[in-house]
Amino acid sequence: MRGVYGSKQVTWAFQVFPRLILLGALAGGLAGLVVGGIGGRLAMWTVAVARGDTPSLHLDATMQMILEVTYRGIGVGVLYGLLRGLFAGSTRRRAVTFGAVLVLLMLGFALATNWRAEFSQSPLTVSIIAFAAVFFGYGVTVEGVLATLEKAIPAGRPSPLLASLYSSLAVPALIAGGLGLLIILIKDLIGGR
Repeated sequence: MRGVYGSKQVTWAFQVFPRLILLGALAGGLAGLVVGGIGGRLAMWTVAVARGDTPSLHLDATMQMILEVTYRGIGVGVLYGLLRGLFAGSTRRRAVTFGAVLVLLMLGFALATNWRAEFSQSPLTVSIIAFAAVFFGYGVTVEGVLATLEKAIPAGRPSPLLASLYSSLAVPALIAGGLGLLIILIKDLIGGR
């Protein structure tokens, strides 16, 4: 598209920016489903066992939690895709750094919100380790999937069909990502869990 329109801004707007959004949404959604959703459910099960409760599995609640975490994962993945350039180094280094940043954010968030009550009802060490593993695993998985997608879908000048696909799908992905982040703010910061 740069050759057609002759502008670096047009190239970035129609090729680079949509690509970052789409790849971030895909990586974040996949990591949200597998690591955040399923891993988060396993972390809850682990905390219940450590607390001495009999863990139970309610399919409706589990599916709702997995879908919600997947949706949130899309939002975080889009944000990471756009900010990924701030994380220097190799894929492994970016993955570990992003995972560590998420763990630190999770710990700060847990101290500042209603998670304190949930953590106080269970063995604190088990809760922190279980959920830190989920957040760290999510960060590592997002970077790993994103790096794999970048290799599978090379950057550069896409065909006109691929460029229009990037452009048309980037808007819904950006909206989904924005709504996912908005859900995080509304539900968790205001207190509804």
